[in-house]
Amino acid sequence: MTREDYLTIGEFAELSGVPRKTLIYYDRIDLLKPEKVSDKGFRYYHYHQLYTINMIIALKEVRISLKEIKNYMTEQTPEAILAMLQKQKQMANQRSVYFAKMEQMLDMQIQSISRNLTDDPCTVEYNSYEEVPLFFDESPYSQKSFRFSVSITAFYKYCSSHGYEFPYPSGFVLRQTDLDNTPEQAACIQLYAKVPVSNRSRPKGDYLSIYTTNSLAFEKPYQHLVDYAKKHHLSIDSDFYLDFVANELIADNFNDFRLKMMVRVIKTPN
Repeated sequence: MTREDYLTIGEFAELSGVPRKTLIYYDRIDLLKPEKVSDKGFRYYHYHQLYTINMIIALKEVRISLKEIKNYMTEQTPEAILAMLQKQKQMANQRSVYFAKMEQMLDMQIQSISRNLTDDPCTVEYNSYEEVPLFFDESPYSQKSFRFSVSITAFYKYCSSHGYEFPYPSGFVLRQTDLDNTPEQAACIQLYAKVPVSNRSRPKGDYLSIYTTNSLAFEKPYQHLVDYAKKHHLSIDSDFYLDFVANELIADNFNDFRLKMMVRVIKTPN
């Protein structure tokens, strides 16, 4: 063996930028074995193996597994590398879609929680809102069958099974048949998630809103909205939306959730 043709494992590691421990691991799994091993067990790599380690580095950079790289090295052809790169591109596209959805969810959660820090918690507000896409739970709950911790957990699983893998800002709607009823007498409760795209939505329009910090006591804020609407000659819708502003990302108990109660209104003649 001519020493000038070979590199020690330390020299090879320094030139390639691959740690010595990693090179030893590659040797053990038969991915990249040293060209020579001395009687004393010292590993020596030939200069041409720098091309091989550079290939391994490049393929790892595009997240091709060591197993796939090893298989490719047994049949190193243009057709084999083309097939592997095309497969990896498809996987990269899928990850791009996944991360784009994650970014949308994070933006929505940040916006929702930021409002929790700035909006007035005590007063009724009268504002115009754009349409908001909503993904609704499969079926509504009656008041008696609604247990929040169980219901919201089941709803998150339902969302995930329909392609909404992330914890989008959520809430629920109280559907009233008679506005003289209390919230506890609502006809039904239906959970929803605010998602980027859906075939159902909270309609565009003018809304009254108020915050409540005790999420199990809806009657007082509900009555504030009803009284405000009567005083200002506003016709009120039967659906009351409650967005979770401070949700399980902040609070560990439903009683500590902060909700924004909203209802759509229409100005009526005096």
